[in-house]
Amino acid sequence: MSNVSEKFTVLAPYAIIFLGGPGFGKGTQGKEVAHRIGATHWSSGDTMGGEQIWPGWGLEDLCKVANEFRNRHQLVPYDIVCQIFDISFVNLLRSPKPFIVDGVPRTGAQARRVLNTVQRTAGPNFPIWLVEFVLPTVKVGDEIITSPDAEAEILRRVLARPNRTDSTEAAHKVRTADFKKETVPGYEILKESGRFGELKKPINALSPKEQITKYIVQKLGVGDRYHLVSAR
Repeated sequence: MSNVSEKFTVLAPYAIIFLGGPGFGKGTQGKEVAHRIGATHWSSGDTMGGEQIWPGWGLEDLCKVANEFRNRHQLVPYDIVCQIFDISFVNLLRSPKPFIVDGVPRTGAQARRVLNTVQRTAGPNFPIWLVEFVLPTVKVGDEIITSPDAEAEILRRVLARPNRTDSTEAAHKVRTADFKKETVPGYEILKESGRFGELKKPINALSPKEQITKYIVQKLGVGDRYHLVSAR
């Protein structure tokens, strides 16, 4: 377990957690929505990879170890991810700005840890909203599958990313398989917990970027930067 102190004052007004697969646009929308509403955007991938630096949080050694796994296209061990999330979540709560989280959870075990961390640090009444990005589906016989055209577009996006060690077709294939097997069940744990607010419908990850941004801001009622109303 993390040794993060649980005795502190929560200053953040609310949080949003972005859910979605690799290449679905969580990072892109996290940055843009955060800019629109005056929030902090925290990405697990960017934090572990060193693209986001959080001075004074004490994450350097943990992120160094995490990035070694990522460079080998391997899942970062559970305890490393959870320690990084726990420390980050507490520091985000201490800030007077709302914040957006993307990249956590990646597994069912991490989802349960997220719930535990939320309860013991933010408490039961701190408002947190889930925003899920999905791909269009098609019916093939009696089976509903992800649109092959949509999967091809996501791969194109991933391969176009500059300076990323995971921007290869082989790495994306591994990450997508892990997402379907490990991450999706974790999302269900969060959604079924009853702890989080949700939009009525998930967001089509292939919609135009500006359209997605405006939809999120409008539906969550955060257009005035710090006010959150029910999205239901």
